[in-house]
Amino acid sequence: MVVLFVLEPRLIVYCDDGGWIELAYFDELKQGLEKAGQWHEVHDHSKKVLYDPVCCNGNLYAVTRIGYMLVQIQIIQPNSLKIQALNLCCLTDATSYAYDKSKFLTESCGQLFTLEIVYTNRSFRDIVEIKIHRFDFAKKVWLKIKSAKDRAFFLSFNNKYNHGHCCVFSCPITEIEGNCVYFTLADDHKKLYSYNIEEGNISVSPPFL
Repeated sequence: MVVLFVLEPRLIVYCDDGGWIELAYFDELKQGLEKAGQWHEVHDHSKKVLYDPVCCNGNLYAVTRIGYMLVQIQIIQPNSLKIQALNLCCLTDATSYAYDKSKFLTESCGQLFTLEIVYTNRSFRDIVEIKIHRFDFAKKVWLKIKSAKDRAFFLSFNNKYNHGHCCVFSCPITEIEGNCVYFTLADDHKKLYSYNIEEGNISVSPPFL
């Protein structure tokens, strides 16, 4: 199934044998967040939108900007949705409140992860830390990852003025070094940076062919 997420108006669009079907999700999202006790806490309606849609093990997931809540989305054919709020995504600890942050949801090898980029001066050139959490589906909690030697994460920042614009993906390691987050910057895609998850340091890697 091909699924599109539209920010404005708030739509989930999918394709079946009969063509494209549009489903408005605002009311269902409101109901799902109300059950989780999250809807009333934020009055900014621009945050009551689904971001970072991800397919994992045949299911659809996304997040909201309301406390960065993870939700599961079920498309009930032909024309209805069910949205279930699962858990807030890895709340930031108080020690990093002084820094700017951007957070992204991605899938890796059948698991859900969030990557939180902590930086200073509104510039990814001054990254303080990259925090990675994995979602435990059984306990519905986020667990901080200190090592990921069997996989690598990739970020590509495509807008230097808006750090929310980013392409994120992950894959098992083959000929590349695992336990790293590789990223490029919006104003310089010729350099490939590497963040070592265990050591917490950044180096410049030669670009892949």
